Amino acid sequence: MRVNCYKGKQVTGGGAPRDMEAPPAAHDAVFWATTTNGVAFRAVWDAQAHTGIREVTIRVDDEGLTMTTITPTHNMVVHVLLEKAAFGGWGVQEKEILIPITVGAVQRALRGVTNKDTITISVLHDDPKHLLFTVYNEFTKTLVEHRVLILVMPYERVTIPSKEVDRQVSMPSNEFAKYIKDFSPLAKALLFRVDGETFSVSAKGDMCESKAIIKPKDNIRGEKYGNGTITIGLGRNGNKVAMGMYNTKYLMSIIKATNLDEQVYLYMTNESPLLIRYNVGIMGSIVFILANQPPAQPRTEASVASGATAPMVTSPTGSGPSVPEASL
Repeated sequence: MRVNCYKGKQVTGGGAPRDMEAPPAAHDAVFWATTTNGVAFRAVWDAQAHTGIREVTIRVDDEGLTMTTITPTHNMVVHVLLEKAAFGGWGVQEKEILIPITVGAVQRALRGVTNKDTITISVLHDDPKHLLFTVYNEFTKTLVEHRVLILVMPYERVTIPSKEVDRQVSMPSNEFAKYIKDFSPLAKALLFRVDGETFSVSAKGDMCESKAIIKPKDNIRGEKYGNGTITIGLGRNGNKVAMGMYNTKYLMSIIKATNLDEQVYLYMTNESPLLIRYNVGIMGSIVFILANQPPAQPRTEASVASGATAPMVTSPTGSGPSVPEASL
């Protein structure tokens, strides 16, 4: 790991050479962090934007960078954790810092980031109204700065209670994405079911019923675990059967994160939301918590008059938003 001198102070991590304007060190920034995993960092913002999220609050603490946001439709929660240990350089002067930001602005700022770039994000003492993104390319010796406006908005902590899951499925993310893409035109919701050593994805439309049956397999190297394998595990609850119906619109937005990880991890519990996790390189993970789609009900005059809708993720009185219990 290279050691760079930032304005007379030594800090660890990648960054600009000493003869260039360097990213801020701890003494002139409320917070700063440096990563060489620029493409993975950019993909996190793309994945959140695909779900329809417009604003997020970045929580900076000893754990790292955390973003937990309920989508505008209230059918899904997106939880991002980028661990402090995964950053090449890190400095924070407060126990907790909250940074409300516009997802689209960050997404546009990082659009041109490549694997050759080092990204430093920071909030400076003399410019607390902006989140500064410094993109340095060591090969071209260029430094690009983006100052994204920090929003003024209330913060409600989204809580995700822990609970043991019934079944766990790990499979190649491109295979999972293929099933979703193939079946999504057939029905508005897909049925996921784990029974014994079998995981199935089903679609039932007006003119066609389709079902994919997926069983455990080793990868091309003969390994039972790791990239390219399919594993179906049993949770501590001991339930061998777990199932749920999930809206294809939201599943299609989730699989746009496929490029984040070669494997996708599904955690299913009866009568609870589905958890879909992708690792973000070595930086952390992003978890999509998707509510069950209720069975289709015949539309009656009473239901139309009352304006009945599907259950949504709501906030209990007197506390921040929450979702049905699930284990991350």
